[in-house]
Amino acid sequence: MDKKILLMILFIIVCAPSAFAENKQYHTRLLAVEEQASGLSGSIADLTLEIREGTGRVFIDTFPLTKFDTQISTRFAKEIACDYLDFECNKYDFIYTIKADSSVIGGPSAGAATTLLTIAALKDDVIPQDIAMTGTINSGGFIGPVGGLKEKIEGAKEAGITKVLIPKGKGTVKLTNDTALQCDILYCKLVEDVKEIDLVSYGKSIGVDVVEVATLDEALHEFTGADIPEVDESLLVNNKYKDVMQGLANTLCKRTNDITKDTVNTSTNISALIVSVNNLTQASKDSFANGDFYSAASFCFGANVKAREALFRSQNLESKGLLDEFNKLNNAINDFEIQVENKEIKTITDLETYMIVKERLIEAHDTLNDSIKAMKNNEDPLPSLAYGYERLASADSWSNFFGVEGKGFILDKKALEDSCKNKISEVEERLQYVALFFPNIPLQRKELDRAYEELNVKSYELCLFQASKAKAEVDVVISAYGVDVDKVNELMQAKNSITKKLIAKEVKNGIFPILGYSYYEYANVLSKTDPYSALLYYEYALELSNLDIYFTEKTKSEPLKSDYISADAVKQIIILIIGLAIGTIIGFAIKNKKKVYPQSVPKVRKRLSNKKQTKK
Repeated sequence: MDKKILLMILFIIVCAPSAFAENKQYHTRLLAVEEQASGLSGSIADLTLEIREGTGRVFIDTFPLTKFDTQISTRFAKEIACDYLDFECNKYDFIYTIKADSSVIGGPSAGAATTLLTIAALKDDVIPQDIAMTGTINSGGFIGPVGGLKEKIEGAKEAGITKVLIPKGKGTVKLTNDTALQCDILYCKLVEDVKEIDLVSYGKSIGVDVVEVATLDEALHEFTGADIPEVDESLLVNNKYKDVMQGLANTLCKRTNDITKDTVNTSTNISALIVSVNNLTQASKDSFANGDFYSAASFCFGANVKAREALFRSQNLESKGLLDEFNKLNNAINDFEIQVENKEIKTITDLETYMIVKERLIEAHDTLNDSIKAMKNNEDPLPSLAYGYERLASADSWSNFFGVEGKGFILDKKALEDSCKNKISEVEERLQYVALFFPNIPLQRKELDRAYEELNVKSYELCLFQASKAKAEVDVVISAYGVDVDKVNELMQAKNSITKKLIAKEVKNGIFPILGYSYYEYANVLSKTDPYSALLYYEYALELSNLDIYFTEKTKSEPLKSDYISADAVKQIIILIIGLAIGTIIGFAIKNKKKVYPQSVPKVRKRLSNKKQTKK
């Protein structure tokens, strides 16, 4: 009978969870567009998410099939959500389902909404069904622009949605109607009928509250009323970075004096170079005084290139002298490259240091070859030769960031290869989307092509670097496209704010994104004179400050926040405890009931008697 009781208890324990537990689903509505004979039309799709125990995989099912594969943007949205909450998602699988009445256009336009839904699921929050949003999700949680906004707002109205969130800076759209024949006294011409629409006012006119948002924080505030966290600016820079970057700037700026002191001013060309050196040196001093050490180092590097060229010109190098310089530089590059390849990459800082050092060594090699080729073609080899020398010196200075303490990650070849391919896929998806909605935007594939080249030679670190820059370049063109000049500063301030917040968060988590911070600092300097270049460097900073989402921490522990995804886990534990309790109660009931039978007493006495005999 004891065995039967035990089996009954085990049966209850095993069956109770499966009998009572259910996988909770989370839902939101997506704003989409569908292609019709008359053009694009607003449409609504349903997005549901179910989270189960697993290994961090992302599954997506769409019906009907979307025009673009949404797997890439969905995976990225999930990573952004996990990073936003600092939640370990590699213990769970994410199952997304998109259903629509007709074939809608997918791609990255649902990225922001997918991220919001994932955050809600991980926190077990509820997303209101009368609010919807559209926008891409970018590194750092920046909400990027999408197409078809007017049509999406109209689709929202038809579906009973009362509030629509759109990317900040895109509240005005220009619509082109059919061309019309316009004539004056002399001639006639075809002109496009361009109409500008304020989407906020348009939404109000049809009963939809249109709100512009720039970040996930702002979107969550609109959805749930959550407070927007302040940035702790004291976290932006750690003392180690300051010390190393200041030392780097000092080293490069000292080189300027060392090079120019041996330069003999013998020609007008040299005089012009010296003027450039002096101007760049002054710019460096100004940046140094403001604590912008990366900018100071950049200006000194430029000064060194000009000073090195002036030195070569003052030496009147002949063919033999040039060949000696070629060999000297080539040997120095090769020797230093061996040292770099032997460095152990443990942290994100190490990874970014490797990226920037390796890139400079490649550039030094390339410019050396350009210089050799120029000499063979009877062209001027000195500018390229000077640049190669100083690029090597710059690589050497940046190598001082190897070994800066930080959180450890698994950065083996497999992890790096996966990160490279994922980032390339993100770029390709955006390029497809741009081709459909923004066909007039001129986009270059230079950085993306370089990423593919690095992938082919299995240089995955540089592949990730180039692909990150390629994605930044696509994003900045899209975000600035159609933005009025008077709103560029507003866009730039939004990028500044979110980049600052991202870097502060990374530092708080024990990660210092050296490249991300350096580009952020440089963007701040450029913002005063060249806002469009500043926007590009803010995008670089965003992409390169969030690389940790592609890698697993070496000492990652169990999730610390019990309120995240704990609903199902707690439910399972409660059911297990109930099963144990019921089983125990039944067991005691049966056991107590057995005591009324006389035959059970001798058996117990017999067992006790046997034990006593054993003790003897």
